[in-house]
Amino acid sequence: MRHLAKALAGLVAVLWLVPAVALADVPPPDGFEESCTRAKQEKPNEFCATYAGSYKDLWGCTTDKVNTPPDPQKCGDSSQQAVCCNGWLAAGWSYRCKTYGASAFQAMWCRARQPTDPPKPDGKVSAAGDGKVSSSGDNKGPPAAEKGCAISGASGAGPLLLLALPLLALLALELRRRRR
Repeated sequence: MRHLAKALAGLVAVLWLVPAVALADVPPPDGFEESCTRAKQEKPNEFCATYAGSYKDLWGCTTDKVNTPPDPQKCGDSSQQAVCCNGWLAAGWSYRCKTYGASAFQAMWCRARQPTDPPKPDGKVSAAGDGKVSSSGDNKGPPAAEKGCAISGASGAGPLLLLALPLLALLALELRRRRR
């Protein structure tokens, strides 16, 4: 029974630590200046927009219903852009760049400017001090695109932690039995 308690303790430690490491991202190096911003990438005759991307969706386009990839699971493969983002490509959008990040980042898409598009941002940091570049007007990018930073599947640690609770209970019972 002693070996069972040690094995359970080891399993609980692994289940607890692995999800934390798996969801980590790579921070930018000191002094890094993001080059994938609307202010730096957008040309006078274009409009660009950014969308949440991840290692599972390299271009940030699988959440938009206009894109109809036959297998969204393959959108983490760099050779599948035409298949995964077919709706945006057909509408005249083209992929420009991605922001810094390994598992979560922003993917930038650009197209010819239309009269209803907001003007190009001036590149000044917003007054909120959040590091975001200011922009005038609404973001009129491909419809239904997600905004902000998101990690696809970040809730995957929940079931593992729920599994760890009964294992901790078994370990506590074993330790209590030994003390008697």
